Amino acid sequence: MKKSKILIVEDEAGIRETWNLMLSHFDFSAHTAANGLEAVRIIEQYPIDVIITDLQMPVKDGFFVLEYIKSNNLDIITWVCSGQLSPNTVLDDYNIDKIILKPFSMLDKVHELISIISENNAN
Repeated sequence: MKKSKILIVEDEAGIRETWNLMLSHFDFSAHTAANGLEAVRIIEQYPIDVIITDLQMPVKDGFFVLEYIKSNNLDIITWVCSGQLSPNTVLDDYNIDKIILKPFSMLDKVHELISIISENNAN
């Protein structure tokens, strides 16, 4: 089975590093970015299989990342992770596979991710 490449886009360093540690424990190759601009630069350099992005971040937000994925028709499993989503937040325009509301159990989400990736690799 190929090693999946995951990009974590999160402005909170503690959350970003916890994702990174947890994913490396399960033998994923993880990249991290503190904002949407960093994320797009990583996507342009490396083949990314999964992206987990916050929405509200400085410099460029998660919508910048989602728009980049959509505009370039990239086949990336996309999870949005947010502390709050207002009723006016429009996510229907993007191909989002999962919305995670903070707080959440990171271990549960990693296990879910393992299951999804294993399923995709089997197909």
